[in-house]
Amino acid sequence: MKLNSYLIIFNRMFQDKIINIIKYFIYALIVLVPLVYFPTIMMPFQLSKTVVFQILTEIIFALWLGLAIFRKEYRPKVTPITTALIFFMAIVSLSVVFGSDWRVGLWSDEQRSLGLVALFHFFALFIAISSLKEKIDWKCLWTLSFWTAVVVSLIGISQKFIVFPKGVNPWLHIIYPGIPERIGSTFSNPAFMAGYLLFNFFIGILLLVKSVLVNQSPLGSKLKVKSLIGLGAILIFTAIFLSQTLGVMAGLFVGVLFLLIYFVFKGGRNVKKSALGILISVILFAGAFGFTHNNSFWQKIPGLKRVANFSLQEESISGRLITWQLSWDAFKKNQFLAGGLKIFAFRLTDITTRGFWRMI
Repeated sequence: MKLNSYLIIFNRMFQDKIINIIKYFIYALIVLVPLVYFPTIMMPFQLSKTVVFQILTEIIFALWLGLAIFRKEYRPKVTPITTALIFFMAIVSLSVVFGSDWRVGLWSDEQRSLGLVALFHFFALFIAISSLKEKIDWKCLWTLSFWTAVVVSLIGISQKFIVFPKGVNPWLHIIYPGIPERIGSTFSNPAFMAGYLLFNFFIGILLLVKSVLVNQSPLGSKLKVKSLIGLGAILIFTAIFLSQTLGVMAGLFVGVLFLLIYFVFKGGRNVKKSALGILISVILFAGAFGFTHNNSFWQKIPGLKRVANFSLQEESISGRLITWQLSWDAFKKNQFLAGGLKIFAFRLTDITTRGFWRMI
């Protein structure tokens, strides 16, 4: 009996240690991936993030797999989301096998790195984290993600004010040799950065609401932490506008609009009044902007300048419309795996993972 008791205790201690190691690797992934870049490699901002993300994911998955083999409580549960993801991965895998260029389907290009290999890493990370969700300190995870995004925002905003001459240390290439029209921070690409920041802006709002309404600060203090979180959210908001990424700014506007509507109906008395006032202000501003968007005044405001000049003929927008049209045309011809479904799956993946993979 004593031997069995010792084995049980040892087994639990070993499990706890493995779980703690997994948590630290998850936290490292949250912090390192958005910030890392290696200036001496090809695609120093994008490819470096892919490499670090995949290495950390493989370590997390291998550690989780060891737990899952011996302990059934850590094995993945059959849920609608898991089933849908398995189906999605199966279809995308078939589309790569039967597609016109399996190498591109497998690896994608160096800048996006969203091929099948990357998708399987996302899937593996999802399986591991969802199986350990009760063991993960989610408050700590979201807090780390938010403050990492604040650092990314500060670096991006500094690109508008700090200029280093050419020939300086390559690690300072994060600061452009000139003032960029659109900031990209540690992502270099404004759209990539903005997609990552969008998630973290609402994470910041969540942390702030919990701190104000529930009096539960993730860092253990009150007024100072509330002020810091609010300042951090403002910095992220500013960086999104300086990126001038239309899709992300539209998502930000719609998200804020629905959030305010929610607080108008579900918040406390004071919260309802504040939310209603802000909501009315936002609607009035949007209306005024819509009627006067051709005014030269808006051309001087970063972010709103691109919105004011919005056109379906813009290259970044027309290219996406053409891709969707090609996808639909191929789909109608029943080229499920070799054509239509492959392009459709690529666009779906591009939309759903662009912000997600940069957040984590």
